[in-house]
Amino acid sequence: MRLIKSQLGGQPHVPRSYFQGATPENGYQLPDPPYTMEFSDNPYSEDAGMGTYKVFVACSGADSDRPVTVSQAEGIWRAIEWSTLIVGVREPAG
Repeated sequence: MRLIKSQLGGQPHVPRSYFQGATPENGYQLPDPPYTMEFSDNPYSEDAGMGTYKVFVACSGADSDRPVTVSQAEGIWRAIEWSTLIVGVREPAG
């Protein structure tokens, strides 16, 4: 929790940058619900059958999607590496 607080302390807009419709130009304002996020995979995603998989989360404040590695145990997928989700994004306009 300390890492999250230190990374996001001065940038509360970072989490909103992952929701479709929240952009630097609109100050990362969340759109009306339902909220949506965009996920993708690519050749670097590995093989989900091996128990880990890399998904990429679209981010309106970055030039590329952010990778998140997930692992499956007992039928449940959990994020095991998500540090790129809390790094900075473009500053909001205005």
